[in-house]
Amino acid sequence: MDSDVLPRYNVPEPDIYGRHGAGYLIQAPRLQSMMLWPHEILTSLLQSLITQQSSKTVPSLDSHEPHSQAADRTRSSVRTSFEKTAENNHDEQKKKLLTHLEPILPPDGSDSCTILVCWGKGNCCEIFPVQIALSADGPAEWRAIREAWYRRRGSWRKHVPMFGVRGVEMVKISILGDLCRAKSQSTYSGIHKCVADELEIEEKRLRRIITKSEFYSKWLGNEYDSLAEFASYYVTDDWVHSSDYLYPRQEVEDMKRKLNRLLLRAAFLDAFSNPDIVGESRLLDQKLIMGQRDILEKLNEIHCPDLCDLDFSGLLIREDWEFDSRHVLLPLAATLLLTLAGASRIVYGDWSTAWTFGGFLVSFIALIWMWAHHAVG
Repeated sequence: MDSDVLPRYNVPEPDIYGRHGAGYLIQAPRLQSMMLWPHEILTSLLQSLITQQSSKTVPSLDSHEPHSQAADRTRSSVRTSFEKTAENNHDEQKKKLLTHLEPILPPDGSDSCTILVCWGKGNCCEIFPVQIALSADGPAEWRAIREAWYRRRGSWRKHVPMFGVRGVEMVKISILGDLCRAKSQSTYSGIHKCVADELEIEEKRLRRIITKSEFYSKWLGNEYDSLAEFASYYVTDDWVHSSDYLYPRQEVEDMKRKLNRLLLRAAFLDAFSNPDIVGESRLLDQKLIMGQRDILEKLNEIHCPDLCDLDFSGLLIREDWEFDSRHVLLPLAATLLLTLAGASRIVYGDWSTAWTFGGFLVSFIALIWMWAHHAVG
């Protein structure tokens, strides 16, 4: 055999586990030298090589857990770690929020609630809390709001002519940060959003439901406590509830009361200006009156929100100048009188004649204005 061309002898074909015997290709010279060894040594050597290769390529199934159990254990540990991290983050965020909201929270065990009052523009307003006793009646509630307003803004504002509170309405408030942390003078910066459109939609919805309920009650008679039976026979397109949806009489009465409260929002300004006219009526909506539990419940969501994500209901108080005919006519008449008197003094050289002439002209102009106003009106 030519020594330059050495034949190669393969070991047996791989078995079902992919093992190639000893895992080697043996060249002819080496094979010839190995054939001179005793048969027992050669057999032992091949078996040891096959065993070593098998231990490297095919691990024992009994030495490891199934892959699915290990994966489940990994997922469980990751989930537990994530839940602990989320819980810790929630607790830390809640502590931060409680630090900011401490002036709003009523004291523990106290018989009081909180109403938020704001003033300013929609995108930049100032907010402060007002503490009111839960046992307070209607006039006491508005008196507390009025006193807190002028104590915070200055009592001198009540005595400025042609200036004062011109509107009191319910709004949605979002707090952005603190302006003053003192308990007695706590003030926040934030924004407010008008809810007049939402309240109008709610008012229309309540009117529609109440109208339907009254019609159905007349059709069914007074012996029925719900509209389920009628709904099973007659369902209109805008009746979105199923036939087993109940509208008990008590719920309808509650809707009427809620609708009446929405209509009484127009009396907020009069109640603020003169709290005694309210009598025993409580005009403030329940959304405006917040207890300690109402505030803390906003922090117990799955993902604790930021301070600006918390929505509160509050009162917006608007101040403005009042320029109606009465407030414009009197200053204009006084200015005109002084101007005419000064001009008459220059012309006639006598103050008595000047005042008489100026008063006559002002009275004449006022009579003409009154005649024109009544004639046109």
